[in-house]
Amino acid sequence: MALDYEASAAKLSEWLAAVRASEWTPTESVRKHRALAKQLEAAAAMLEGRQWTFLEYEVDRDQPPETGIDGLPIAASETRAGRYSGTVARLREIAEVSARVADEYPNPRAKPELGQAAGCFLHIWYEAGRPMPAMYDNSEAVTAFKAILDTGRYPLSPERVRGILAKALESFDPSSGPPGFDICRFLVWRQ
Repeated sequence: MALDYEASAAKLSEWLAAVRASEWTPTESVRKHRALAKQLEAAAAMLEGRQWTFLEYEVDRDQPPETGIDGLPIAASETRAGRYSGTVARLREIAEVSARVADEYPNPRAKPELGQAAGCFLHIWYEAGRPMPAMYDNSEAVTAFKAILDTGRYPLSPERVRGILAKALESFDPSSGPPGFDICRFLVWRQ
């Protein structure tokens, strides 16, 4: 049984095209989180200004005690002291969390699927009986992988393709696929 290189490469290209078509980008969510953090920080900074001292006094002032049925005042169940500064601190805390959430979104430019595709390509290359790929821009392997990427709607320069392939080659192990990735779905065997 021999590997059908063309069919295997076509399946890899199809997978890349499907990933590209279904790509979700976090850019809008990141923008919203950063804008919220900025607005909350600005509101907290504004509320700390001296011109709002009277407002702080009103917020922190204890309400007059309620009068019980016997005519005696009922002790307040909670003190209101520090509520204003606590609110400002909560605004800052929410701003920090919003900024942290924005930082935790994946980088839309990272494209981890390209590394997985390169590892898969190396397995297809190896199983097809091709020699270890040479890493220069116009080598046979770089040109073949670039063709797969182009068909999968990832038009990249030969230099970038070579870099992706070289990085995948560093961790390439012919006896196992890329970590967390099933390469068998791309290998097409012919009788």
